[in-house]
Amino acid sequence: MGSWLSGTCPETVYSVPAQKLDEYIQTSLRPTEDCQRQIDEAVDTICAALQEATEPPTVIDVAKGGSYGRKTVLKGNSDGTLVIFISDLEKFQDQKENQHAILDKIWERLTACQLERKLTAKMEMQRSYGGLTILLSTQWQSVTFDVLPAFDALDLSGKPSPSTYRDLKRALDQAKASPGRFSVCFTKLQQNFFNNHPRKLKDLILLVKAWHQQCQKRWERQSLPPSYALELLTVYAWEEGCREEDFDIVQGLRTVLELIEKQEQLCVYWTVNYNFEDETVRNVMLNQIRSSRPVILDPTDPTNTVSKDETGWQLLKVEAQNWLISLILRESPGPSWNVLVRGCSKYSSCHASGRALLLPTPGCSLPRDHRVSVSSGCCNKARALGGLKQQRCLLSQS
Repeated sequence: MGSWLSGTCPETVYSVPAQKLDEYIQTSLRPTEDCQRQIDEAVDTICAALQEATEPPTVIDVAKGGSYGRKTVLKGNSDGTLVIFISDLEKFQDQKENQHAILDKIWERLTACQLERKLTAKMEMQRSYGGLTILLSTQWQSVTFDVLPAFDALDLSGKPSPSTYRDLKRALDQAKASPGRFSVCFTKLQQNFFNNHPRKLKDLILLVKAWHQQCQKRWERQSLPPSYALELLTVYAWEEGCREEDFDIVQGLRTVLELIEKQEQLCVYWTVNYNFEDETVRNVMLNQIRSSRPVILDPTDPTNTVSKDETGWQLLKVEAQNWLISLILRESPGPSWNVLVRGCSKYSSCHASGRALLLPTPGCSLPRDHRVSVSSGCCNKARALGGLKQQRCLLSQS
């Protein structure tokens, strides 16, 4: 294995000394500025070419999703999505019915533009019956983008309304599609959600994702939970336990690993884009919350549980425990953040004062925050701003 003393880069995150994790992220996990700039310029050129075309289908906007859109791209190879909003798509079901025809047109348009001659990054396209991908690569970095036509579900303000999610639920039922099937329609919301968090939190996400990649290599024949679930869990850990722009990366890492250890109690969701006030949305959320743990809901789509894979979570739990007990992480004396997941286990629903509330069992107070992480229980003691502590329940008021 590599050694920091010899000046070479460690082969795995496990072998990085705790005091060197920040340096490791900067040198080994973040893409170089020059490579990132070339990829960004190529993406902007592609988006402009799609939107400037006058022939149908008319592209009204392009959203950047995946790791690229969330700005959590790992150095080396990474993923992204280019979500193309088409004016002719008037409802969720339309994108499923017209996807192949639209992708054929997009393929023809990009091929005719001969963009590869105009870019500093190398561009390769691949068309298959299942989709269209664009690979952008530089000397040290590559990002593979899935090109996805989508219905623009947001209103002129760029925000969803309760009727948006009612239409989503109806579309899923009518199309007999799996929950989360139309999540790409909310890519702009996902971008905004992650863009509102500091750079160092994204560095912590890079570290967690690098660990996840190495776990996947170790368990190559097993399916692990998607890295997006761990990205959301990392955001949750920071929101509940820290909220500082500058923090100890080891404390943050320990906190995320400890949450993975407690996965049987974990239920995380946000009410920044949807909440319990609308009956349809409330029923969707309650159905998700009452499902087996861990539960991590996509903050942009209440139908999309990103944490479903019990076997994979158990494997991650083993890996998390191994890293937590390693000498590497014990070198730093600082504690993990105070993000607990304990509480009672019975709850009922009601509607009061214009708000949908999930009432805990006696003795649990209602929360004042939009972030929730509790378990098969309802109360969760978490550190709030200013060092104060308050009780959190399985539901928050918006």
